Amino acid sequence: MIVAGLKLTGRGGLALIRNGRIEFASTLSEVDAEASVEATVDRVTETLDAIRRTVDAVDVWVVDGGPGTTDGRLRLGPADAPVELAVAGHLDTHPPVVAEGTLTVGGTAVPYVSYAHLAGHVAAAYCTSPFARDGAGATVLVWDTDSFPRLARVDGRGRSESRGELFPITGMVLDLAARMLGPAGQGREPAPGAAGAALADLAGSGTVRTEVTSLVGRLVDEHFEADTAAAKEYRASVLGRGRSVEPSVWHTTEFLTDLRRAADAHGVDAADLAAGLQRFLGGLLAERLADLLAGDGPVDLCFTGSAAGSPALTAALREHPLVRRMWVPPYPDGAAGAVGAAALGLGDGLRWLPWDLRLGPLPGRTPHVPPGWSTAPCRPEELARLIHRTGQPAVVLRGRLYAGPGPVGSRAILAPATAPATRDLLNRLADRPAYRRAAALCLRDRAATVFRPDAADPHAGYDKQVVPGWRSRLPVVTRADGTARVSAADDDAVLRTILREYRTWSDVPVLAVLGEVDVAPGVLDTVEAALRWGGVELVWADGVLHRRVHPGGQRRSTK
Repeated sequence: MIVAGLKLTGRGGLALIRNGRIEFASTLSEVDAEASVEATVDRVTETLDAIRRTVDAVDVWVVDGGPGTTDGRLRLGPADAPVELAVAGHLDTHPPVVAEGTLTVGGTAVPYVSYAHLAGHVAAAYCTSPFARDGAGATVLVWDTDSFPRLARVDGRGRSESRGELFPITGMVLDLAARMLGPAGQGREPAPGAAGAALADLAGSGTVRTEVTSLVGRLVDEHFEADTAAAKEYRASVLGRGRSVEPSVWHTTEFLTDLRRAADAHGVDAADLAAGLQRFLGGLLAERLADLLAGDGPVDLCFTGSAAGSPALTAALREHPLVRRMWVPPYPDGAAGAVGAAALGLGDGLRWLPWDLRLGPLPGRTPHVPPGWSTAPCRPEELARLIHRTGQPAVVLRGRLYAGPGPVGSRAILAPATAPATRDLLNRLADRPAYRRAAALCLRDRAATVFRPDAADPHAGYDKQVVPGWRSRLPVVTRADGTARVSAADDDAVLRTILREYRTWSDVPVLAVLGEVDVAPGVLDTVEAALRWGGVELVWADGVLHRRVHPGGQRRSTK
């Protein structure tokens, strides 16, 4: 049996569960973050064709919930003649609200069911976790862009129960803070799924000051939680059910504007303000989590939603004594809504769904290599030696697309982490401010010599301290406060080979990595796109090296 999960809002998403295993999961709209529902449905058909699946092969269609409390409406078609789809709402209710309808996919009318958006997040996080694999229950914390942080408890039989919300602030506070607190006019705005990392980089260039965290706390209370007319009006109008049906963007923007104005009045720069905001939110999240878990003892925690892309927040939660083990799924972006919808469509409770990091489409073929590039066979070991010898970054494209927004994937830029000039080059390639840092890629058996705690995570979900003796040696990944986003590459045979060979020649067990969300949309989709972009000298894809040939120059050996 094949169950298809669809997310038709934002970037869109498609997931296929076949015979109890996640077979495919990917976002659908890499270029247009605000693609229309109609355009997203068109991408579903194109994606199915690309993976050699037909609409008729799908047995059950499930649509992720949309904006609204218990029911939502999605519009397809032109503005003057829209077609409405009935879907479940944003909030997870008990008993759950299920909507039904018919959707046209590839010219075929298919019946679908729809479950609440936040219920899908709970399902996607739990069903991919080691806790579900072991048949154990878990606590699930969802903090998404348009929702308040909400807690759910899933028991060992896969039954989910809501445990309430932690505080009335939507996850968009991280997205807007990354845009509003940073220096104006310096590079592209962070892509969806990357705002948490951008804010962490800005905070990492500053200092946590007690007076700043106190200022943040005072304004958070005034705007969101106080017993004042303004805060009461906010809580009455904003319930965490979607920005298109409530004024959450306006209120969050007003809070950050007042925060920036107060910081300026006290002579606090953007970096220290970001550090204070991030520290306060991490502490508030951990404190309120403890309040809701009072008497439960240490728990196994899943953390998901857009806020789970913040390495600082995930670190704050994992370090809390009430958290025994923690799981951040590798796709808390658009793919999560699709995976969660499909998981709910299976019925009979939530259960373990075997999965792989690389569940997206294969890269497109390269019918034509543009002039100015040479082509030659190249093993991963040879690529590692070339990166070491030249000091140049390399685009690495391999196999199926990585399922989530983290920087470690099958579409990435690898570079030495040892030269400040490389840090500046990567920021220029990604059109990012100077304070941004690439993520660090390493192997678990070497992580303890460089990072504290060691990197036992298969994706860049946590901030870690760089060992003092390594901080000056790794300027491409190390922030001013001595932290870095770290990812372990042990689960990828090719990356594992590259890292080991690179360490053999350089005596450095770390490479810097930029992911597909860090560069301009589409640049890392295919070899041809990367070559036409031309941002780097080296483009490697599945054993073939494309290398720029300069006028009058010779291609150097890769041996």
